[in-house]
Amino acid sequence: MALTLYDFPTSGNARKVRLLLAELELEFEHVAVPRPRPRPDWYLEVNPFGGVPTIRDGDLVLAESQAILRYLATREGRDDLYPTDPVARARVDWALDAWTTNVFPRIMSLYRALVVETLDEAGKPHPENADPAKVEQETAGAREGFELWETFVAGDGSVVGGGFTIADCACGAALLRVGDAWPFDLETEFPKVARIVAALRARPSASTLP
Repeated sequence: MALTLYDFPTSGNARKVRLLLAELELEFEHVAVPRPRPRPDWYLEVNPFGGVPTIRDGDLVLAESQAILRYLATREGRDDLYPTDPVARARVDWALDAWTTNVFPRIMSLYRALVVETLDEAGKPHPENADPAKVEQETAGAREGFELWETFVAGDGSVVGGGFTIADCACGAALLRVGDAWPFDLETEFPKVARIVAALRARPSASTLP
């Protein structure tokens, strides 16, 4: 039975999963979830928390993007993306949780100003139209988040070192979405993060993201 993905494609969390699905070359049926909350009852019957994305794989219904990343990589036996070795896996798990709990919360307000608040009707962001006052206000906090990530990540163009993993999917959703519109120079200030962005852009899976 084919996978089913419930989401709206502009969701940052959904983009993490879409990036991995493209890496795995997995086909899926897409069910569009309305962006505005409250979410419709039919979707709350699938995911009572109402967030996106959610997947259905046979009898399994699974939500939370990080859990989905772990599940899909494990399902496909992709040890390169999510290692079975406990030490290597722990590093990926730490990176996933660090991005979600420590780094992206510091970047999120600037991300919203540049992306979420500038989406056109087709769901394409226009960072050039972002409110300059908001961008200026949120830049310091975002820079703090990037400083943390720069300290944490490897220097070889991947998050944990040694190649692309689901940790790169997790941060790549946001990093690719903003592109070169950050109000600071990644190459100069955060060269290790810039190498991750360049490596992500070079992957064929990145071109599949809406």
